[in-house]
Amino acid sequence: MTSSTVTSEFQALLLAEFLVEPRLRDEFGISGTMSELAAQFSEPVAKAICAVVSSQTGLVLPPDAMEAVLKVVSAQQQMTLLSRSVADVLATIRSPHDKYNSCCRSAICHAIVGAYDNASGALYHASRVNDSWARHHHLYGLLHGARNRQEKARYELEQAYAQEPWKESKVRIAQALALLKNPSA
Repeated sequence: MTSSTVTSEFQALLLAEFLVEPRLRDEFGISGTMSELAAQFSEPVAKAICAVVSSQTGLVLPPDAMEAVLKVVSAQQQMTLLSRSVADVLATIRSPHDKYNSCCRSAICHAIVGAYDNASGALYHASRVNDSWARHHHLYGLLHGARNRQEKARYELEQAYAQEPWKESKVRIAQALALLKNPSA
């Protein structure tokens, strides 16, 4: 396998994690609905924002430019990231375990839309809750694999495998490790 094939395999494994995570697809769909609504109302909202800015500052903003900005902000990726950020804050209030799980879920969402730096940030926050738990190591490993950082991927996946108590998750981690151990398969 070429390095780009391995990278693609890791991206597929990240997508698989998204699909096995309970209710995450529904949450992602809600973000899509929010995005569609935001896009639908971007013109009147842009005009209202421009009017308020003009009345309070005297600065005249072109409504077309403001509408373009609103459409970018309302894109699926941005709405997903925003909704996951809110979920992370709420989880922090509940318990460290909830915060950890929420950060891992956020990382998956960031990763599948290609926001790898944001995914890494979410995983960093999960690691600060408890670095001996396996989930964030597993996701870090997949993320590093998707970025063609094979040594970092191997380290994280080995950490995950050693710490993972659940058989089903160990199978998925072993699958990712196999990609690194036998890249010519």
